[in-house]
Amino acid sequence: MSRRSVVIIGVAAFLLLLPAFAVSAVSIQSTAVAGDQVTGPNGSITRIKGSWVVPILDCATTPNANSTISVMLDGMGSNTNERMQIGTSGACVSGQAVYKVFQVLEPYSRKVVVPSITIRGGDTVEAQGKWSPQTHGWHDQIIDVTTGLRDVGYAKAPSSFTPVLNSGSFLVSLAGAAPLADFSATYFGHDFTSVKSCIVTAVLSNGTTERVIGIGLLATQTGFALNQINLVNSNGNMLATTGALQKDGESFTISWVASS
Repeated sequence: MSRRSVVIIGVAAFLLLLPAFAVSAVSIQSTAVAGDQVTGPNGSITRIKGSWVVPILDCATTPNANSTISVMLDGMGSNTNERMQIGTSGACVSGQAVYKVFQVLEPYSRKVVVPSITIRGGDTVEAQGKWSPQTHGWHDQIIDVTTGLRDVGYAKAPSSFTPVLNSGSFLVSLAGAAPLADFSATYFGHDFTSVKSCIVTAVLSNGTTERVIGIGLLATQTGFALNQINLVNSNGNMLATTGALQKDGESFTISWVASS
């Protein structure tokens, strides 16, 4: 048995010992994403931070396919044309795996590749982003914890723009019309990466104090909720499933089921 096989089996055994975090999550389906999303009142979620292990793609199963993993502020529901999103993409191109880092700072910067960071399957990544009233713009940072490479991004917004800031998401996404790449389970959060996350900075119900808080604990606060999203195709067939939050209230897995 290979060393990598032993590690994966060890993680699976560890998961069986951890009870789920006690929070009532709303299970929903999407034809675009899988993952966890916290929602709250407008203006309440101002910063997001997450960590994950870049999944290894099985390009023998899906020789031409893709997927992305990211953290995102806004970008879902009624405000799909504005978002701060930063993450990693994995594509199978003629049976070969290609991994990249990307960022989106909409509506002022469309999706762009970050060439200063070269990643590989199995690397641990930490990503975070925020809206800054002081600079009136989006800021983000991504770090390959395994190699130490990092990059930062910034996009200033015009004075007429104000983001909604009512959601923070930790996602696996389809990129375009290609099939979903067959990926090893995607592990989010401290229990798997030893990096503090998945967390957000939120203004709680008194409206005066920002607090850095895990997504499970935030979902127990007045006015906030946790959506657990499963990815389906247009016929409702499952493509990727999101597991329950682990005991720390910040860690979870997303598992591949089918490519299309």
